[in-house]
Amino acid sequence: MKEILLSQKKPILLLLLFCIFQPFFDILLFINYGPANTCVGSGDCLVIEQTFFKSLTYIFIPLGVLSLVMFHFKLNIHFRISIISILFGFIALFKINLMLFDDRIAAWSTYTEQETLMNTIILSSPTLLIQMITLKILLTKFNKV
Repeated sequence: MKEILLSQKKPILLLLLFCIFQPFFDILLFINYGPANTCVGSGDCLVIEQTFFKSLTYIFIPLGVLSLVMFHFKLNIHFRISIISILFGFIALFKINLMLFDDRIAAWSTYTEQETLMNTIILSSPTLLIQMITLKILLTKFNKV
């Protein structure tokens, strides 16, 4: 197990950095919108306050463990990197961006669940695609394929 951790140190650190900086991309998406519905009584919450620990909990921990498990079972490197990159985008979309859209935009209007999901996908797509592609390129470089 120690060999796995040592050999995957750079890719895991890269994943950690992406999870730490993922909330900064959310700022680009939601900076023009009003205050968070959940923070009205206690003052406005910053996007980073709402997303930082969720990013580490929902993205880094599961994807870090999954990456180590896939490395342990010697799955194809391109398959591993593709799975991690795609899951990064989907988890960020459904666990972070959807929550932010619902709290900052949909809570102040009459969005249905389907409209909330579609608007979140449309709004989040540019930054998530950039993050996913960059993550895939850098993971490939760090794994020396």
